[in-house]
Amino acid sequence: MAALCCDPPYLDFYPNRVVLRPRPTFLPKVVSKFHMGQTVSLPVFLPDPCSDAEKALHTLDVRRCLLFYLKRTADFRVDRSLFVCFRGPCRGRAVSSQTLSRWLVTAIRLAYASADRDCPLPLWAHSLRAQGASAGFSSGLSLEDICRSAMCSAPSTFIRHYALDVDSSRDAFALSTAHPLNPPVLFLKRVTGNSIRETLSAKYIGCRRRPLASLPSREKADRA
Repeated sequence: MAALCCDPPYLDFYPNRVVLRPRPTFLPKVVSKFHMGQTVSLPVFLPDPCSDAEKALHTLDVRRCLLFYLKRTADFRVDRSLFVCFRGPCRGRAVSSQTLSRWLVTAIRLAYASADRDCPLPLWAHSLRAQGASAGFSSGLSLEDICRSAMCSAPSTFIRHYALDVDSSRDAFALSTAHPLNPPVLFLKRVTGNSIRETLSAKYIGCRRRPLASLPSREKADRA
């Protein structure tokens, strides 16, 4: 998030989506052609809201939120980073990675509070890597797509360090099974068992040294 910029071509708005690209000087966790220069394309959420419920949910659209954010920070922005400080002596300057992490944790705590649930402790922004990647796998994403998004050097990195047991219940992040008018809330779960990690380790045994380009698709692997 700290590598994002507010100017084109690193931030482009289209009628149906917004596309974000990291700065060329950004070095990802895994420095390789596979992970360098990745783009993030976020589609518009409920582009044509009709009912009051749809109009309320449309306020969560990332494209809309970014346009508002750029407009609100334009008067005091002195740095071209996407996220800037909004108060204090550093107002208008790029925020640090620590501040971004604190914002993420605050957003998660507010999500729990809005649902009248107790927030799990301890809670770190880094927890989103495991929860998001595992939820993506449970929703049908291939290991290659997960490794690209999470910037893992090999499938074994995800299997050994980030794979969690998640499902499509109300306590999981299951966008693929959610109705647009009843979106899920992101809940982080403390997993006691981890059968998904054992299953993946058995299915993709020997994948540690295999390049991501040669990794079979999830459909082919499931048929194997």
